[in-house]
Amino acid sequence: MSVSVTGVMSTPQSPAMAVLLAEFGAYLDHDQADPAADQVGYRQHAVWLTPQERAELIEDMRAAIVSRLANAPAPGRVRHLLSPILFPAEVSGEVSGEMAGGDA
Repeated sequence: MSVSVTGVMSTPQSPAMAVLLAEFGAYLDHDQADPAADQVGYRQHAVWLTPQERAELIEDMRAAIVSRLANAPAPGRVRHLLSPILFPAEVSGEVSGEMAGGDA
């Protein structure tokens, strides 16, 4: 069974996506929401990675995030949500890292 959440299909296996959409909706519902001033962003990059390179990327991202997790509330600080998502993407014609029809 799937349920549409603001145009995105949510299944029982994807509660995290529903929570993410709810949090973003709550932000947009605030009278003072200003996505441009708040530098709200969504960035998507397709990268080709070996398993080792993927592990290194994850570690680099963790290090960048963990170094800021201990920040306590303080004047001038605003709590932000950061939700990295990483998953393999299929490319039409891809065969074991080589493009179909290419030289092996």
